[in-house]
Amino acid sequence: MVRQRKPYDLIYLMTVEFLISILTFYSSVIMIVAVATGSESDRLGLIGPDAPAWVLDDPSQALTIFSMAFMALALLSFLLLWGFLRAKSFSWMIGILASVATTVVGMAAILALGYEDTQTFFRYVILVIAPMFVIYLLVRQDIKAYLLK
Repeated sequence: MVRQRKPYDLIYLMTVEFLISILTFYSSVIMIVAVATGSESDRLGLIGPDAPAWVLDDPSQALTIFSMAFMALALLSFLLLWGFLRAKSFSWMIGILASVATTVVGMAAILALGYEDTQTFFRYVILVIAPMFVIYLLVRQDIKAYLLK
């Protein structure tokens, strides 16, 4: 049996996916801590002044929803890292779907939660842009052939 060599672009793919998993996990933990232990002013501190009225009316519910979404994406992203490393065939399709979902949830977070500070804004922007780079790397011929062998 001839073993196929890992493409060099797989290093870039795994690096970007690791960045996405860390940022989604970090965003989720911040929201969980604010909902669980913070006061109403702490919760509103995570939400920008441009947020919609339904978010400002019940910030705990909005933060909980986004926290659960980000945690699910973080866990999926860690699973994808393992799949990319072991060249599992499921990782290609799940990687495309997870990248699209991360982009959509990141855009929804920017639109629904707004942003109070620049760190939060740039974290969400990275969560919108980085998955697009993952999709680009996944559709490259060498990575696609390696994962779908």
